[in-house]
Amino acid sequence: MSSNWQGATAEPVLNIVCHYTNSTRKMQLIRVTDSQNLYSEKIVFPQQRILFEAAPEGQLAIYTNQAGIPRCIQIIPCQNLQVNQVRQNRTVVQTIVETISV
Repeated sequence: MSSNWQGATAEPVLNIVCHYTNSTRKMQLIRVTDSQNLYSEKIVFPQQRILFEAAPEGQLAIYTNQAGIPRCIQIIPCQNLQVNQVRQNRTVVQTIVETISV
């Protein structure tokens, strides 16, 4: 797993926890970006589910490889992928509050 963070910020950002599932049969490259020029990239394998943090205004761009050329197939606002965190008996229970419509 590798993350590539670039950019700098002087103000703290309150991130949200997000969920994404690669429901395809192909590997995908996902890139999370925000308004402060920060981004992170990760390879997501077929049927893999991941949790990640992002700024509320962030976007998730999904890329696949077609004929050796990466192609952006979808951009999803991170708010649409946000996970609801509920405190229960000192444990964080995470449930998906919104699903991805493909």
